[in-house]
Amino acid sequence: MTNKIKDIEALWRKLRPRISAPPSVSQVNDLNKLADQLLQESHRFVLMLQKRAPDSNGELVNIAGRQRMLAQRIAKIYVLETWGLTTRSLRAQYNQAVQQFNDGLTALLASPDNSKQIDRELRRVQTNWKIFKLSNYDSEQRQNKYSQNRSYTRVPNLVARSMDRITSQMESITALYAEL
Repeated sequence: MTNKIKDIEALWRKLRPRISAPPSVSQVNDLNKLADQLLQESHRFVLMLQKRAPDSNGELVNIAGRQRMLAQRIAKIYVLETWGLTTRSLRAQYNQAVQQFNDGLTALLASPDNSKQIDRELRRVQTNWKIFKLSNYDSEQRQNKYSQNRSYTRVPNLVARSMDRITSQMESITALYAEL
């Protein structure tokens, strides 16, 4: 476990100065790859912790924590695409993150272990997720046969704010699950 923490810290030391620097489209591919490596290593570490949890609440903490990461990933990819970085791989990552967020939110909402406070907070997240989906130019809207001739305006600031709000809400919910 100590080695996994050291790996994560090493990746963070590489990533931190790059995300603190002014944005550069020429660096975006490398930055995205490094950020994804950090997320993958962090997720592996969380899975290790989940296996050590004495009850099923470890899984709920993991899912709630993963929702934070997915919200950040969705915002990141949306902004990258706004900058003009559009690849099939990035689009696949985006679609996967949106689907995983949907699935995770559904699983958390269905948990019989939820307190009234957790249910209330999850409904707030659900409302913000619906707002995000309305502002999202994504494939559901583009593929609707009645809207093929529409032009879509990307709204990165609105999406980033929505995802920041969801990330913050999921942070609180993760703490509530940890207290169960």
